[in-house]
Order: sequence, then C-alpha cells, then structure tokens
Amino acid sequence: MNFKFSSIFPVTCHTKHVGPGSTFVAIPGQNQHGQEFIPEALAKGAITIVVDSTFTAKKNPNVTYLHVDDAHRALSKLAAEALGYPSEKLYIIGVTGTKGKTSTGSLIFHLLQTVGIKAALISSVENKIGDIFCEKSSLTTPTADYIQMFCSQAVKEGTTHLIIETSSHALFYKKLADISLDLALFTNFNQDHLDFHKTMNHYFETKLKIFSLLKPTGKALINNNDSSTTIIRQHLQKKYPHIKLKTIGTDKKSDKQYRVIKTTLQKTSLKMSKSVFSSQYLNGYFNAQNIALAIAAAHQMQISNQQIKMGIKTFPGVEGRVEKIKIQNDKHVIIDFAHNPSSMESILSSLAQQTNQLIVLFGCGGNRDALKRSLMGSIAAQYGTIVIVTNDNPRHESPDKIIQEIVTGIDKKKLANIILEPDRRTAIQKGLMLLEPDGILAILGRGHETDQLMGSKKIPFHDATVVAELSHLT
Repeated sequence: MNFKFSSIFPVTCHTKHVGPGSTFVAIPGQNQHGQEFIPEALAKGAITIVVDSTFTAKKNPNVTYLHVDDAHRALSKLAAEALGYPSEKLYIIGVTGTKGKTSTGSLIFHLLQTVGIKAALISSVENKIGDIFCEKSSLTTPTADYIQMFCSQAVKEGTTHLIIETSSHALFYKKLADISLDLALFTNFNQDHLDFHKTMNHYFETKLKIFSLLKPTGKALINNNDSSTTIIRQHLQKKYPHIKLKTIGTDKKSDKQYRVIKTTLQKTSLKMSKSVFSSQYLNGYFNAQNIALAIAAAHQMQISNQQIKMGIKTFPGVEGRVEKIKIQNDKHVIIDFAHNPSSMESILSSLAQQTNQLIVLFGCGGNRDALKRSLMGSIAAQYGTIVIVTNDNPRHESPDKIIQEIVTGIDKKKLANIILEPDRRTAIQKGLMLLEPDGILAILGRGHETDQLMGSKKIPFHDATVVAELSHLT
C-alpha cells in the first residue's frame, strides 16, 4: 500500500474533509443537520456554503451562499463538477439487493484483478483501489462527495473499472446521481430497513432506482430465482425498454442457466456455460447465486471461463461473510453478517444440512426494523438445536426489550433450547463451551464490524477476535 487518499475535498458535506477553498454542503441527516457544522467549516477555510430552504441563520458577508432545493442532489452534482466528472472515465458496475451485495461485488473485483484489469471497489466492508489502497468502510455506500473523490483518485492511478455496492439509502439520498452505470446487478429482494422505508413497497421502489442510473448502452443482470424477477422485468419494460436485461438462474427459462453441484462447508460448485466453477470460501446455496451473477458479469466484460475459474478458485472470501473458523476437535465456527430474516434463513438452512448440532447465536440491532425481530427468532429456533439470543448493536433501545421481542417469535415448545445472554462475549463463550465435535456455532448479525454500539458509546468488539481469544477455553 503506497497510496494516500486525499483528506481534503473540493466539495464536501463533512467538516473533516474541509480545507482552504472548499465548498461545504449542509445536508440534512437523520439525527443532525449539516447546518450545525457551518461555523466549523468556515473556520477550516470553506469559502462557499450550500444550504437548503430550511436555512435561516445569519450569513457571513465574506462567504458565498448557494441556495438549493435538494442539498443531497447538489452535493453529488457539485462534487462531480469540481472534479471533472471522473466517473465518466470508468466502467462502473452497481450491485444492489437485500443480501449478497458484498460477496458478489467483492468477487467481481477479484476476478478483474486476476486477469490484470485495474479495478476499484466500494463496499460495506472495505473500499479498495487495486492493491495500492484499502480502508475499512463505515457505510455500505459512502456519501456522494467521497464517491466522486474516490473515482478521481482511482482514475489518477490508472483504474478502468469500479464496482459499487449500492444500498437503498444511497439511492434514496441520490449518492450516485452523477454516476452512470455500465452494468447493474440485482441480487434479490426481501424484508429489511423498514425502520427507514416504512413499507416494503417503498423499499422496493427505491431499490429499482438503480436502473435509472444505467447508461443508454447499459445492461442489467438479475437473479431469476428471486420472487422479485417478474416485477423488475415489468418495471424495465415500462420505464426503460432500451435496457438489455439478462436473467441468471437455475430455471430453464433463464437467459443464463446454472446448476448447483455441491454446497458444503468445504466447497461450493456450480455448472454454468458448460464449465464447472468452485469456491472453498463462498459456501451455501445462496452464495452459488452470488457466484453465478458474478460469472455473468465477468462474461459481459469478455472474461473467459478459464480465467473466471481461476479467479473464483483463488478468491479468499470476504471478512464476516460465511467466515469459517475451525477450532480444536473438529468444531466449526461461522461468522456472518446475516441480520434480516431472509439472510438468516439462507445461511441456517444451508448449515443445518451439514451438522447434527447447529448452535445459533444472534441479536437484533436497536433503532432498526423491529418487525423482523420475532421472525428472526422463529427462523433461528427452526434450524438451531440451541439458540443463544444476545446483544447485537442495541444503540439507544433497551437490550432486554429487543431480546424479549425476538423471543416472542419462538414456539413455546422450543424455549427449553433457548439461552438468553445479553453480554455478547459471555454468549460466545457459552456457545463455544456447548459446541460438540463436528458441530457448528453460527454467530450472526455483526460480521466484520469492530465496534458494538451501546447507547452513544462505541465499544470495541469483533466477533472473530473474541472467538480466537475464547476458543482455547473449550
């Protein structure tokens, strides 16, 4: 790593990126408004302040103020303009869906790197420019100013391709408004983020906005095994009939068909385009879908099956996504980010087929969709021989209240196999102590996260690190 990402942006919504001559855009947030930070931005050298109609404070006569209707939209436009629209120099792939975005996007990045294509990645785990820059992510999709700056830096380093994990929040807040996609991937659609979107219909409509970002020559790839396929197809035919759509699935009616050969803890194999592709890190039937979408994307970029095979074989996996930790006595620990009903169903249904003892350890995030808590409790009890309900990131909600809401979804006949342990470290220790040879402890919900959010505090907590610290006690 010999590359330093610039900390000062010409246009930004965050004071940490303000420097002499910067334009500061005061965007409204869920908890705070950027207007509160205008004095700090001015003190750091901002010469232009962008505000929306809610701005009523006294103006500084030595500063230029721009009034806009939509500060989020202005942030994207002004940042792109200031940097010379760097994204136009890149082949850009956007990946959206309720689950599978990170694994699919990261695999495509790896495939491109493997064949010598200089690629960059923006994901919920890490943001990377080739092998020269890598930093941990704090958001699935960062703010528009960061995205434009990232594109600019990537282009300067000779990057030609960029993969962006595209969240519904990013689409709602127009973070990619000045990004034109060459390829859009839609992995699946299921319940999540109802704390923000309120209804499934609004969540889905927001997800569909990814197709509005496609270039006139852009193409779309969707998972034909998902129930959303028909609606997506109708949506594209009605609003974007020019977009070339390909469906990827096990159904014979799919434009690109694949067949899952094997899904175990050790290996996932599938056959597609007359070739067999195998991964030892992307495990489970749901990951076979992710692999198939990545293969289809690679085909769009003229990468051969032989090159794809090698890329998938050498892909090291993604931190916190079906991350395998083998401890003594042939015991297995799986750490995964699954934090909604569909993700939990996918991973647990796969793991349950591979062991006689599946211990499920999870919690639910506070100040997030509360409707999914009982559903997740029900799914955990359906597949787990033992279920340990603990804290996830309770934020400003009562941890005990969250746990009790999870338990309401569990059949009373199964309560004997349920352990309630709010302290996540103690919960992991109990799971390890109960784990038998050839058993699996699935620790779900936080994946790669390194901090646990308790009230206003960030407490260092990384599931994999805690497992490593405690595993010797078993």
